[in-house]
Amino acid sequence: VAGATERACNTDFSGVTLVFTGGAVFTRGDANDDGDHDVADPVFSLGFLFLGGPPPPCADAADANDDSAIDLSDATYSIAHLFLGGPRPPAPYPHCGRDPTDEDGLDCVSARECETRPRR
Repeated sequence: VAGATERACNTDFSGVTLVFTGGAVFTRGDANDDGDHDVADPVFSLGFLFLGGPPPPCADAADANDDSAIDLSDATYSIAHLFLGGPRPPAPYPHCGRDPTDEDGLDCVSARECETRPRR
């Protein structure tokens, strides 16, 4: 953590170390972490915000406009981009990457799709 290495625990592999290098990779706008930025993402965000749906697996990805908050403006930003020719989400978009604004206070608990398969 913060550039330090730690010995892995609960394994039979002696000498294995884990190195944490600053944040998960994700694609901004992919709120539901399914590997695509499509209409399902703003719908997922709205379900979380207003219907008690599950939280986004990666808060940074759900912050489509990168304003350091997950709110209604993220869903409208995504819809404007997808259907009205609005601006693209900020980096990392359209490909996986690390958050260039990682001081925004949002975290990325998991972005497994981004790490396990190529983006479409």
